[in-house]
Amino acid sequence: MVCIDGQPFSIVKNKGFKGHVKHLEPRFSMPSRKHLAKEIIPTMYTEVMGRIKEELHNVKFVGITADIWTSISCDDYLSLTILYLVTDFCLHHCCLEVVQFSEVATQDNGRNIRASLEMSSFEHIPCLARNFHLVSKDGLLGSIIATNLFLRVGDWQGILSILHVTQILKKCQMTTTVPLHRLVQNELTRWNSSLDMLKTLQEQKRAILIVGWEFDLPELRRQQWTLIDNLIPVFNIFDSAMLQVSSTNVTPSEVSATN
Repeated sequence: MVCIDGQPFSIVKNKGFKGHVKHLEPRFSMPSRKHLAKEIIPTMYTEVMGRIKEELHNVKFVGITADIWTSISCDDYLSLTILYLVTDFCLHHCCLEVVQFSEVATQDNGRNIRASLEMSSFEHIPCLARNFHLVSKDGLLGSIIATNLFLRVGDWQGILSILHVTQILKKCQMTTTVPLHRLVQNELTRWNSSLDMLKTLQEQKRAILIVGWEFDLPELRRQQWTLIDNLIPVFNIFDSAMLQVSSTNVTPSEVSATN
């Protein structure tokens, strides 16, 4: 449970968890945090590492993925994962290593990553998530019409945040029987936030129009509402493909085909 669900070692000291285990099996003796960290987990690690080594001994091809991410405490880590098929054609996925990575900063499809791979003998595939971001940003959001739409929506949402009209928007939502959802802000570093924002606008259109009339806000034109309706199906294509290639069990061949 600690390994699969990412639970902290301290869970064995939690009063609620101890009570739950006691209810399931009163005779069970809960291991201490130290015993869990020093004995149980290292033993499991050794067993899993041995099994993976044995499986990889008979594997000819593997897909390798490296990623850099930041923890809540702002520490940077580099992870290395592999994907491979075993003899019964069952797809296996495992993380080989996670190490602290504070000396170098990189980005998806960064020049240093590409250069190192080109110098190696590995066949490499560019980050598809990054490509989706670039295509949507340059192709869809790069048009003047779309840019004006997002600027207008950004200004409109900024005015609403200054006016603190959350409760008024909520009343309008209840009056028009639209879902009680918050408006989503567009983030330039996340292309799918544009889709989330457009879907929210489409969903909240009636409530938004009422708030606009109430505060005499600059309204979205009819052509801009039509543009929202037209952009959402296009973004949905990218979103579906993104979910498909972001799966833990996705193979390099699927990413290559999508690229």
